[in-house]
Amino acid sequence: MKRELHPLAKDFYKYLLYDKSKGTARSYAGNVDKFLRFVDKPLDEITPLDITRWYESLEEDHSKRTIWRYGWALRSFFDLMDMQEMKRRTPIVEFQAPEPKWMDEGTAFKLIAKVPVLCVGYDLALRVGEVGLLRREEFNPRTGEITVTRLKHKSRSNKYILKLDNWCLEVLNGYLKRFD
Repeated sequence: MKRELHPLAKDFYKYLLYDKSKGTARSYAGNVDKFLRFVDKPLDEITPLDITRWYESLEEDHSKRTIWRYGWALRSFFDLMDMQEMKRRTPIVEFQAPEPKWMDEGTAFKLIAKVPVLCVGYDLALRVGEVGLLRREEFNPRTGEITVTRLKHKSRSNKYILKLDNWCLEVLNGYLKRFD
């Protein structure tokens, strides 16, 4: 059974719903709720030392990324409560998201060339759902033109005629020759 949010955290949640998703609002309000229960004192009696102690308690079993999110939630809360000095004194833990490991272009081309549909998707920058809408009868193997249905919205689609690059056209034609 979930416990009721602190009244101020509940107000904060309602405020966040104006420009955040329910999930983000719930997460931020939950973070503020934990802080308010930790300090267990009226809002106007909270000091920067309370924030420091709370951060120290978080460091025991939370990642830097989580503490970073807690800090932003708390800053947003203090901003809403017009507590600019507390907002300014709420530290934000340095957090750098790890850089994704990128595959070099040569390796990517070698892998893609083995699966022609990936080749087409990559060349035309298609979404997965758009790749599934490609039709052989809408492809001209001589010019490399293919009709693509772009999914802009769930209920509306747009058709475009796009041209494959030569390298992709060669891969796709080589693949299709096996079935002619």
